[in-house]
Amino acid sequence: MLDLIYTGADNAHFHAICRRANWLPGFRSDKRPCAEATDIQFIDVRYTRPDFARHLAMVRRFRPRYATVPDLSEREVCRQDIRRALQQAEFLAPHCGVVLLVPKLPGQIGLLPSEAAIGYSVPTRYGAAHYDLRELEGRRVHLLGGSPHRQLVLYRYIACFAEVKSLDCNMFQLMSGFGKFWRAGRWIRHPAWGSGDVRTSYDCLAWSLFNTRQAWLSLFSHSRCLYCCDGLGLNPCCVWCQDARTSIAREAERVG
Repeated sequence: MLDLIYTGADNAHFHAICRRANWLPGFRSDKRPCAEATDIQFIDVRYTRPDFARHLAMVRRFRPRYATVPDLSEREVCRQDIRRALQQAEFLAPHCGVVLLVPKLPGQIGLLPSEAAIGYSVPTRYGAAHYDLRELEGRRVHLLGGSPHRQLVLYRYIACFAEVKSLDCNMFQLMSGFGKFWRAGRWIRHPAWGSGDVRTSYDCLAWSLFNTRQAWLSLFSHSRCLYCCDGLGLNPCCVWCQDARTSIAREAERVG
């Protein structure tokens, strides 16, 4: 099973819901975690204009399981940028379990050490990786952001040639503000949305976290029982894989 991380520990209500749902708590280093969040397991860095000094201080303070390095350049592939990221990774490494490097362009991964863990930036309006997914082959991978459905689809593809060990997601928080929760690949409106009761947003977040965790548990249970991943692709004899094949191919073509 993957480490499932919810990056909302800057809010006491969200943090409590996260813990009850058996997700690991995380936050972004330009924010401040709530007083109850003493068990931080993931610290992300602001994508635009990162403050690395503050980020490093937060990682030193909380000593999380995972911490990201500010993203590699989206404009060019250059060794100076690679050296910057590797140096920052060295600063973070003594204070966290796994340092995540975040490449954005084709060719950047090949310049990173083979043992480096990669944060794959799942495409959203906030940010995206722009390289062929096959560049992740043989790597330890963390899925950074995106929707639960897209993460599930990407996992089933990437896990055929790389080791996906963890993910983080806080899209639940955004969608709960619109009175929606995630279930089986869809965002569903809370039946009491529009009543003015703020608890509907908390319900949406809790239901999304529970349903997403159940989806991952079901996926892993299926994979263990039926051996669907043959190391090269999907098992053509499995009905579940046949159903998934079209959506996986379409997603891989779109983000690859």
